Amino acid sequence: MEKKEVEEIHSYLVETIKKKEVEEIHSYLLEAMEKKEVEKIHSYLVEAMEKKEVEEIHSYLVETIEK
Repeated sequence: MEKKEVEEIHSYLVETIKKKEVEEIHSYLLEAMEKKEVEKIHSYLVEAMEKKEVEEIHSYLVETIEK
């Protein structure tokens, strides 16, 4: 996957997290998993962690797990 695509996914997820649209993120990730796009999800998470946005990822995952 190209770096640009990862950045687009990253931007989308960050914006969605800020809007508290956890359902939308959850649906997106489920679709990606169904399409076997685990590499994309993994790449996004690795990049986000490298950017020190662990708090946002953590909050998103906690909210998703709670639902």
